[in-house]
Amino acid sequence: MYEKKGSKYNTLKTKGQIVVRFLNWFVENHFTFRELEARLSTLSFNKVEYYINWLVSEGKSKSTILNNQLTLKEFMGFLIRNGIINNRETIQEYNERLSNKSSSFFQLYRRPNPRQTELVHELNLNYIISFIRLAMKHTTPIALGVYLQFFGGLRRGDCVNLTRSSVKSKGVFRK
Repeated sequence: MYEKKGSKYNTLKTKGQIVVRFLNWFVENHFTFRELEARLSTLSFNKVEYYINWLVSEGKSKSTILNNQLTLKEFMGFLIRNGIINNRETIQEYNERLSNKSSSFFQLYRRPNPRQTELVHELNLNYIISFIRLAMKHTTPIALGVYLQFFGGLRRGDCVNLTRSSVKSKGVFRK
């Protein structure tokens, strides 16, 4: 199956691990598809898609989902070429999906989030002022650093290493 020329060891190992994870999942969850036992001959697109969508719901990264899709597509092709999957509907659907370049090979019902939490790029000015007042009240030494982060565009690392001698005043009075 993975005897491709030019393929590196780690690539082949990763593909093998993906197939092993899928097969272990399939053996453990065959009852979900109302089957008495897990058989490769009964493997169909809805089972692979169910697995991939399960990975999405588990919060796997977009690249992990894509690697699983590509590897399981190759795996299904291998099973069909070697006569392990002999269901005509599955074989026909596989060939149709191969010829249809415009859509994804497997249907995802949920899309993987590129980031689990969204970053806040703009805060309401009232929150910023409240946060600076809170810093001045409870931790005076860092209040200037907090202010410089919000209004000066400094990063946290810049503010942590800030000393009085490194701050130069600019303006009319230069004090």
